[in-house]
Amino acid sequence: DSWSLELGLQAAQEAADAAPAAAIPDGTSSGVASTVVLGSAAAAAQLEVQLQVTHAQPSDLRVELAAPSGTSVVLRDVTDPGTGTLMTFGSGAGTKLASLLGETIAGAWTLNVADLVTGETGTFDRWRLTAWPATS
Repeated sequence: DSWSLELGLQAAQEAADAAPAAAIPDGTSSGVASTVVLGSAAAAAQLEVQLQVTHAQPSDLRVELAAPSGTSVVLRDVTDPGTGTLMTFGSGAGTKLASLLGETIAGAWTLNVADLVTGETGTFDRWRLTAWPATS
């Protein structure tokens, strides 16, 4: 008889945050960007983005994350269902952020917040990127 035990232990996460407290230009696709830098040379097995904005109509916002490789993904668009001023995006199966899994963690990650609808203004308050490295 034999038996085995597999533990699904995950490597330590790495996180960085920024508080740009920057005005989001109204009615333009250029938006405002903020960058954080992570150092792990591993590939991303899991990612999470947390975002806080001050805006009367957060559903007017498009949120896009660019990886150090230049690959980017729109996490939230104006056609998506309404949201609040605190947003969390995970990388589970079927999510938009899942397309960045496997990217190298090390380097500059940039989050862009754009207000695509005129009439309401707001502020890109803060954000946090958490990455869990793949284990071999």
